[in-house]
Amino acid sequence: MNFLASFDNWLRKPSALCILLGAYIILSFVCLQYRSTHSDENDYYSYTLRCLRGKPERISAFDDSKTMLLIPAVLPRVVAQVLNPQLKRTDGGHSDILNGRYAMIIFAIAMLVFLWLFLKKTNLNYSMLVFPLAIIDPFFLTYSTVLTSDMAVGMCTIAFLYFAFQFYTSRKFHHLLLMSVAIGLGIVGKFSFAPILMGFGIGTIILFYRKLNGKANLLFLLKSAVISALVILFVINIAYPTDRRFIALKNESFQSERFNSMSKSFLGSIPVPLPINMIHAADMLSYHGQLDIPESDETFIGATWLFRSFHQPPVWYYYWLLLLIITPIFLLMLFSIGTLNVLARAQKNKFVFLATIVALLYCLYGGLFNRFQIGARHLLSMYPLLFITSGYALHVMGNYFSRKNFQIVCGLGGLWMIASVLYFFPHEMAYTNEFITDKRTAHWYVNEGVIDYGQLLEYEQDFRKNNPQYKNPLHDTTKNGKYAISSGALLYFAYRYKDPKSQELLRRKPDRVERFVLLIFE
Repeated sequence: MNFLASFDNWLRKPSALCILLGAYIILSFVCLQYRSTHSDENDYYSYTLRCLRGKPERISAFDDSKTMLLIPAVLPRVVAQVLNPQLKRTDGGHSDILNGRYAMIIFAIAMLVFLWLFLKKTNLNYSMLVFPLAIIDPFFLTYSTVLTSDMAVGMCTIAFLYFAFQFYTSRKFHHLLLMSVAIGLGIVGKFSFAPILMGFGIGTIILFYRKLNGKANLLFLLKSAVISALVILFVINIAYPTDRRFIALKNESFQSERFNSMSKSFLGSIPVPLPINMIHAADMLSYHGQLDIPESDETFIGATWLFRSFHQPPVWYYYWLLLLIITPIFLLMLFSIGTLNVLARAQKNKFVFLATIVALLYCLYGGLFNRFQIGARHLLSMYPLLFITSGYALHVMGNYFSRKNFQIVCGLGGLWMIASVLYFFPHEMAYTNEFITDKRTAHWYVNEGVIDYGQLLEYEQDFRKNNPQYKNPLHDTTKNGKYAISSGALLYFAYRYKDPKSQELLRRKPDRVERFVLLIFE
């Protein structure tokens, strides 16, 4: 009996999808109970509320990357307010953010559904075997309930490629329409969606450049591109219905050198068919990425910590290194096998090739041009595509190995990934694979926002309160030698404040680590 073939067939059924999604929701909600709220979540929630009130203006430096796409996060409060018009809370919105986190899982569920649909549409035997790995992936479990736009953008990426796949095979207008809506929402969610589009464009040219010689094909492509562009612009504009639009750059004031230069050129006289708040968001991001701005205007630490030293971003290998460390090794092996095979057979499985190219070029672009190398969450824009390529690897392996050997490889690989994930559960945000053998030193290799995204703020405070012999090293005068500090805070104190004790501790191996993030020095 070919168990894996039967399992692959079962995974293609809607009932299997529902069961696995149910398991995913339970695991995600368990992980959620062990995370503090982060300042980024406060900023995202606050900006979304302002958008709903018709005030999308960017009033804070930290509004540069915020979006109204997170409306599901404020729905619990909206419903509660409708049911109880007299409702007032005095906790500064903390409980609303906690409730909003549960609603955020809608983006992760949608992402997984589109991943399932994409894998199913490829119609490659054994490719569906990768889907259960997505259900238990620590990256997906962690960010399914984090109140930022990264998971939403990842959902838009896989939806965009799925509907592009559908449009390629059907040539139906509604698939083009849905593809364009996904692109528009992706741009609204984060400007880092742009490398996804660039990668898709480059991959499309590689695949189809020979077919562009025909007049009929060129006309069809031009017509589709115009329709898609109009739909994308409509989606972006309808996302901010109360904002100003069609404003010439010369009539606005900007912070960044790039936008000031454009406003003074001939481009400054052309009305821009976009909400003005998005133009100002792009200006703010451009400004915050400049090297010469005052320290008071900086929105991130300003340096990338890798391999026990600080680097000036961008660091070209940053996202490759993150993938190497935060991706379960079995999945990493599958992705590598799939990449090598699909690049050699691009025309045979065109949209698997496109998914692979987009993922690779995203990491390449981010490493070369993105100064905001401040965390793993940015990888969520392309991370779902790893499973497309990995599913293709399972298809190739299933046809290459004997049935027995294939079952052994999949069985051992699956158990390895389960054990690796369970070792960290429910603290999956701090996950690193077995390439880092001593988890006490994980913070030596990668910077803040990778293993520490402020998820233990409350736990850290409670730990020092209940164990007063352990101090925060910043400005500590007791000199008793016992410290408890999260890895992200230690990096920040060492670099930004140049605190001598923090710099010393950053070079030392902690005696133990609590929840993989709180460093304990005896």
